[in-house]
Amino acid sequence: MKKLRIAVFLLLMPLLFVGCKPKGSGPVHSDAPGVRVEIVSLDLSGETATLSLKWYNNTNSYVTHDVMFDVEREVDGEWKACPRPEGETLRYPGGMWFVLEKGKPQIERYDIGYYFDVSEPGKYRICPICHVDGIRYPVWAEFEVKDEAE
Repeated sequence: MKKLRIAVFLLLMPLLFVGCKPKGSGPVHSDAPGVRVEIVSLDLSGETATLSLKWYNNTNSYVTHDVMFDVEREVDGEWKACPRPEGETLRYPGGMWFVLEKGKPQIERYDIGYYFDVSEPGKYRICPICHVDGIRYPVWAEFEVKDEAE
């Protein structure tokens, strides 16, 4: 009986971690069929804010995602582009992108605080772009910046 309890516990233990999200992360979205993202870390404490996304390719297609991304903030129910530091264009030479292999989740780190002002409390979302068989699809993941007093 004891072995049965241990076996059941070991089988159910991974379910405790399903859906765990870092503090401050929210809904995610992908228009690309079979491609999804999730926030695995959000660090607002350093000199510049960083966010890591885990990308999943559950397709039989050639999937890539751009190095470039945008960050938007929700203001009065509408998503608006966050300001960039003066002179920053967030452009990379040669149109860099990453290939997402089927069935192999991939984590990418984004220096959101270097390119965008995310210092105000509120709801934000990172908006990278992915391509499935050459077709461009929007993807986003929400996160929240809380007031330091909270």
